Order: sequence, then structure tokens, then C-alpha cells
Amino acid sequence: MLPVREDLGIRVRMLSKADGSWDHRVASVPEGHLYQTSNVEGFHVVTAGGFEPAYLVAEDRAGRVLGQLLILKGFHLAPELYSRPWLKGALGVCRSLFGSFTWTRGPLVFDYARADGVCQVLLDAVEAMARSDAYAIRQATLPHDPAGEMPRWCRGAVLEERGFVRSDKATFYVDLNRPIEDLWSGLKASAQKSQKNARSRYGRSGRDRHAGTG
Repeated sequence: MLPVREDLGIRVRMLSKADGSWDHRVASVPEGHLYQTSNVEGFHVVTAGGFEPAYLVAEDRAGRVLGQLLILKGFHLAPELYSRPWLKGALGVCRSLFGSFTWTRGPLVFDYARADGVCQVLLDAVEAMARSDAYAIRQATLPHDPAGEMPRWCRGAVLEERGFVRSDKATFYVDLNRPIEDLWSGLKASAQKSQKNARSRYGRSGRDRHAGTG
């Protein structure tokens, strides 16, 4: 059972599939990011079930959405295992023994006046799920706007007070104006294999579409 904060008037629902407005809500705030959209569902397929998305929605008593968080459940090294055929069979065992939750650029808040409460309830929900599934919360990154600034409501010790340890990492940007051949050659072999798997499941790849445009 996910937590309900009666004192805050906020409850959390978990969805196995994004509702029809999920991506629209992500796009409605400056902090919205691709990694918090339903597009990550393809990652679950490409990695043979190594990751499974879960969509958490925080609502008030009237059912108005105050915030949301997309988390991935699975084994963090699943893409590496799946790219090596002789290791695929270990995915199930690794997930059961070393299962973890992770998320990127979340949670997202749509009512800034209630941001503290929304974040508390969403993070409470993640911790409750982790305890229930005996999973670890391995990695999380907070949202920030296109200028690289974190929203004011999450600059405090949102995660540190729950035992997270902060670490600074570089963010890499790729210039998509470069020739498609250069972009393709820059991928690791394992990444190329994952992309080919996605192409076989979903249709033409970005490389194919690029070649077909005049």
C-alpha cells in the first residue's frame, strides 16, 4: 500500500502504464525531461525486462495531480548483460538478488506552493516500494531547468535527509547536427547492439530515417 498523508491531503497512486496526460504534464514545466516521459518504456523491452517503469502520481483529495515521478525497477547492469548473449540467462537471478530502483530528473512538481509535501509523499512511496520488494534505491538525480538550475523547491536536502550521498558528475551533450555516421561510430558496440535490437522491435532506426530523407 502506497502512503497517504492525510495531514497534507496528498495520496500517491502507482500506474504500470502512463496515463494519457503523463507526457503533457512533463512538458508543462521547465524541469520536464525526456527521462521522465513514457518513452522510457522502450528501454524495458530492449533490455529484455531488465528495467520496468513505474509511474507514481501524487494527487490531492479532489484528484488533481500535484506531482509525479517515473522510476525504473530492475537490475542496473541489465543493458550490459543483455548485450552479451552468454550472460542473458543471468538477468533473472541478478534482478532477484540485486534489484534496484533508479530515476533521473525527478520528481516533477506542478503545484509549487505544495512542493515540499509533494516531494515527501512521492519519496515515501518509493521507500515503501523498496521495502516491499526488498530492492535498493541505487541512484537518483533531481530535476533542473534548461539553464541547468535546480528549481528552488528542491535545492535543500531533499534526498540527503533520507540517507542519499551527493556526488557531482558531468553531463554529456551530443551535437545532433553532426553526420549520422559520426554519431553512429561514436557508440560502444553494446550500445549499437541495443539500438539494433530496438530497430528490429520498433521499426526503422534514426539512422534509417536520416538516410531516407532528401
